[in-house]
Amino acid sequence: MRAALAIFALAAGVAAQAPALRLGPVAFGGQADLIWQGYPSFPAAYSGPLSLPTAAEWHNSRVLTLTTATRLAPGWRLECDLESANGIGLGQVTGLAGISNLDVTRSLAPRLLPQAYIARLYVQRRFGKTTLRVGRFSLADDFDANAVLGGDHYEFLNWAMNQDLAWDYAADTRGYTDALEWASGPWRLAYALMPVMPNGMRLNWHTSQLVVQRNVRWHQLTLRLLGYATHAPLGQYARAGTNIDAVQSWRWKPGAEVSADTPLTPSLTLGLRLGADDDALEEIAFTEAANTASVGLAWHRGPNRVGLALASNGLSAAHAAYLARGGQGFLLGDGALAYGRETIAEAYYLRRLRPGLDWGPDLQCIRNPGYNHARGPVWILGLRLHAWF
Repeated sequence: MRAALAIFALAAGVAAQAPALRLGPVAFGGQADLIWQGYPSFPAAYSGPLSLPTAAEWHNSRVLTLTTATRLAPGWRLECDLESANGIGLGQVTGLAGISNLDVTRSLAPRLLPQAYIARLYVQRRFGKTTLRVGRFSLADDFDANAVLGGDHYEFLNWAMNQDLAWDYAADTRGYTDALEWASGPWRLAYALMPVMPNGMRLNWHTSQLVVQRNVRWHQLTLRLLGYATHAPLGQYARAGTNIDAVQSWRWKPGAEVSADTPLTPSLTLGLRLGADDDALEEIAFTEAANTASVGLAWHRGPNRVGLALASNGLSAAHAAYLARGGQGFLLGDGALAYGRETIAEAYYLRRLRPGLDWGPDLQCIRNPGYNHARGPVWILGLRLHAWF
């Protein structure tokens, strides 16, 4: 961790004196993201092994990223991102479908180990308007993008706002996968590997996901149509009793999404997202959701931003019945369930303190946490610091 901090501090110091940091043909960039979050105690009729704790919690996360990229030859690009992440997620990153902090993950909870690791390592080749990319990266880099409900550190912090919760997108616990991606004009396709264990670190060459996206522009509206299918050993909730692992077999699980954004004024942008998948089958990579709908507004004046969004997430009847019987997923398990849609409202403010340094508060209200009407609501307060070069 100290080595990663030292590398970032040195690079940031050099970048402060130059518009871009380059050493010969190699370009460098980086960012440091610190998020503090917590909530006061909240009411609940009961709690289970994977419930969000009712007692007050306050934790933080830290992610450091150093990006190096070079042009190997005309049309060729090589990128390697070194990352270090650690911290504690609220409730050990369980008890919610819409996790409140985009930088925390489940598998290494309660604390992410601080060692550096390779986040992205890929080769990209351009052939006119066509691009091929192969290696390690995140499907969320290019798929499921949205100008308001996006996944970077200038926007919302809750998973339900920055990604499609119903898309169990191929990734290890840190959000990366080994994949092949093809893009040409408005079309983008990918073939990616799924994890061996639900939300685990090791990817499985026998499990995979196919993803296709079509972008459509009409005047100032950008529309994205996303479809996907996962092939993996998946359990059926209706046959599971209280143990989903006992009924796994090889199956295909499809899903789809519609996402759109459009400027309303020069400084105000609207974003929308609708997503759904076949929630009769279990999730193994991202979170537990059958469908999601979100809408958000982002206002900006220069580098300063204000955002407000609302998301509603749901389960299938079979999934809800499985949790009501006392079954557990990899994020949810209250021991019982009085089903209600998990509804999340979030507001943030991000202010530029100086070039390369942004900060601001974040507020979230989660009703029916973990789809359980017997628990909550939960008010989550946050503070974010984003440094970059």
